[in-house]
Amino acid sequence: ELGEELPSTSYLDSKRRRKLVRYWAMRVVGTGPWVPNREIDGRRWVTLDEAGDILTYAHDRELVERLRAEFG
Repeated sequence: ELGEELPSTSYLDSKRRRKLVRYWAMRVVGTGPWVPNREIDGRRWVTLDEAGDILTYAHDRELVERLRAEFG
């Protein structure tokens, strides 16, 4: 279930292209079939505590910390 839009982030990817990533708060109401692709190699639901340890980019970890401050 789609919630409010969260702050977006922008960065240069490995090919020096500008990338804008938009985020939303969401609530899981079910899952369906899904196939990995070149943008997303996997999916899983984790707690905010777990997320900070598994994210690759610092800007993503900063977003998790902002979420933790806002939603606890």
